[in-house]
Formats: sequence, C-alpha cells, structure tokens
Amino acid sequence: MMFSSKQVIVVYPEDYEELAIALQHEISKVDGFDSAAWTLELYRQNMPTLSGRSNVIFIGDADENRFSKMYLSQISNIVNINGACFGSDGSKAVVFGEGKLEQKRDFEAYKNDVGYGVAASGAIGAAVSGAFLVAVPFIPLGGALGFIGYKVFKFFKSKSEVKELRYEQTKLAIYNFVLTELDAWVGKEG
Repeated sequence: MMFSSKQVIVVYPEDYEELAIALQHEISKVDGFDSAAWTLELYRQNMPTLSGRSNVIFIGDADENRFSKMYLSQISNIVNINGACFGSDGSKAVVFGEGKLEQKRDFEAYKNDVGYGVAASGAIGAAVSGAFLVAVPFIPLGGALGFIGYKVFKFFKSKSEVKELRYEQTKLAIYNFVLTELDAWVGKEG
C-alpha cells in the first residue's frame, strides 16, 4: 500500500520570498512531506485545482497577503507574542508580524531568548524550526528608538524600521508556528 505524502504549500508576498523558500525547503526535507513555495499569483492561479485538504501557510498580514485577509476572519485562535502572530483553522494557517514600533523593545528581548522554555509539539516541528532559524537567522534590528517624544524620525526611516520589525516578527511567527503547532496541524484531516 502506498502512502501519499503530506503537501504543505507556503504562499508569500514578494517581500517574504527568502522566508518562504527557507521554510518550504526545511519542510520538504522531512520524510513523508512535499512542500512548495508559491507567490500570491501562482496560488491564485492554482487555487481551483487544490484539494480543501491541502495544508497552506500564508505569510503576511491582511495588508500584505490578500489570502491571509480571507482566512484571518475564520481563525479564532491567533497567538500574538510581541507582534509575532500565527494561527490556523483547518488546513489553513497564517503567520505575520504586526510591525508596531512600540513592540520593538519587548520583541527584541523575546527574540534573544527564543527557544527557551518553549516546548516543541513534536519531532517534525522541532527539526523544521531549528533548521529554519539556521537558514534565516535573526538579525539585530537597526536604529535605537530613543524617546518617541523626539519624533525626529524622517518618515522613510520610520517606514523602513516598521518594515524591518515586521519582517523579523514574521520570521519569529513562522518559527513559533512550526515549533509549537506544525505536528498537530499537519496531522489534522479535513
């Protein structure tokens, strides 16, 4: 008797290509798994041919990924750890960063302690999350926030800081989702 492999599709907006490919690659290395990284357009084109059982991880919030927007309203269990957010409903999961500058200090402190005291949900999640962080390690976020009262930030500087923070939060959201929920999530049927 032949067992089919579990398919996990990672759907990403262009800004998250590196994260999507790293995640897809690590999932593909696990026995019994097949994974693909698809752009938003590729997913839109292939959606009609997908089974409802296809496991799909959408990267990016509602503003960044229109498919995240479609599923976020159905996910009642969004976990938010200092702006690194993730949740799932059935075979669909969403991971994203909020990118709120007031979260930066707490996020940085949490990021430095990542992996401590967090139990993996299973062997697959532990293996994939560890390898994912090796593939795309955390980077220190640039620029000190200083006193927000100064507001000396130039608009573009603030914009790039938000984008950088959101990217790092998204990376941590993927890591946490994979570490704590991947095994249970891919085990779900229907």
